[in-house]
Amino acid sequence: MKKIVWCLMFVVSSFAMSQESDLVLEGERWLAKSTGYVCNAFEETVERTPGHERFNVQFSQLSTDYTLDNVLVKASFDQGGSNCSYSVLLFADNANETVKFVESRAFALNGDSNCLEGKDMLDKQFALNEYLYWGHPHHVSIVVPDEGAASVCGSGATHIAIDFTLSGRVRE
Repeated sequence: MKKIVWCLMFVVSSFAMSQESDLVLEGERWLAKSTGYVCNAFEETVERTPGHERFNVQFSQLSTDYTLDNVLVKASFDQGGSNCSYSVLLFADNANETVKFVESRAFALNGDSNCLEGKDMLDKQFALNEYLYWGHPHHVSIVVPDEGAASVCGSGATHIAIDFTLSGRVRE
């Protein structure tokens, strides 16, 4: 009986620990650092939208595998007095220049927030999006719907682009 209890405790703690870490992109090859937000390719950066401001969303990096089909985006946000880590895996349809949500994870780095409200907002924004590949140095900008886009991109705007600039390659 004790063995069963110990095994169950191990399984539960292993599951909890796996949920307390960022997602990992197998075969990670290309890295891009966050450079803020843009309204369109080849334009200056703009402030984040009120929704991202409310949660203090800070994107850090985007990475892809060798095929450029699998994408990992990492960010942090604040919720309920906690700083939360967020990571999302996306699948790129490069012929159509879109990325589609696959899986995400969010957890508190400190405090006791469940981080679900910020995770839900970001998950909805990453559901299915166009991306822009532009400029030199190379930029990848994921165009997401945002209720506050008009406040930073002008009247009628419904989307804002989260911008990343190619920064290097993962060395094996």
